[in-house]
Amino acid sequence: MNYFLSVRVMSQENIALSLTGKKRSCRFNVGTKLKMVMPENYLDKFNEYQLYIDEHKLHIQSLMIKVNNLLKFPKSPKLDSMLPPVSLTSKQFKVNQKRQQLNSLPPRNKEKRITKQHRLPPLDQTSVIVN
Repeated sequence: MNYFLSVRVMSQENIALSLTGKKRSCRFNVGTKLKMVMPENYLDKFNEYQLYIDEHKLHIQSLMIKVNNLLKFPKSPKLDSMLPPVSLTSKQFKVNQKRQQLNSLPPRNKEKRITKQHRLPPLDQTSVIVN
């Protein structure tokens, strides 16, 4: 960063912060391993996003395979009847299983926090004594 302060990043757990002054230096390891707090809150959304990405990745792969077949066999009459590779078929099967599992999970009921304050009932005139 400058002559007196330097940062060296080797990995997430190994980040060194060095402070120098005249002929002396001090080095601190400021890296840490991060841990997710309450992962159950993020797991459902992560699964949905990952599933969305996987579905689109498979779609693009199937399109690329079709383009590749068109380039290899431009005049083949059996081009539409060619089966996709087994690897792509197995990936599609796994994604469909994940989709069914995600749809079969019951929706999570999250406790709602009460943010609105309730009004106190009005005071009875007879219960208030003024001296």
